[in-house]
Amino acid sequence: MSHYKVYLVKERRAEIYAEMRDDLMEKMIRQLYEIEEKANQIVAKANEHKKKLHEEFEQNIEKMETAIASDSAQKLHSLQERTNNELTKEKAEMIVSFENRIKNLNAINKNEHDALVRQVFENIIHS
Repeated sequence: MSHYKVYLVKERRAEIYAEMRDDLMEKMIRQLYEIEEKANQIVAKANEHKKKLHEEFEQNIEKMETAIASDSAQKLHSLQERTNNELTKEKAEMIVSFENRIKNLNAINKNEHDALVRQVFENIIHS
């Protein structure tokens, strides 16, 4: 083979390698771009999912706070009713107790009054 043909073969080989290298580089760049696009999509979906979870979390907290407030109000109302019932019962018991004491004091007063009247009457009669 002549030097010129060898040179042409080498030149063609170099061109083919250059084309292959360029094609390979282009393919790698395209693949990197696709990977980056998919990564961006994954990040976007993750952010959307994160936002959705945060909203659900906030709603759950709100529901829980409402339930706790309702439960607390119900317990407070129940406690108030029980306290009012106990106070009403104690008040009724105290009224009955004081009425009995007043009756006893009136009876003692009447007995002492009657005894004092008899004693005065006897003193008048004996004097």
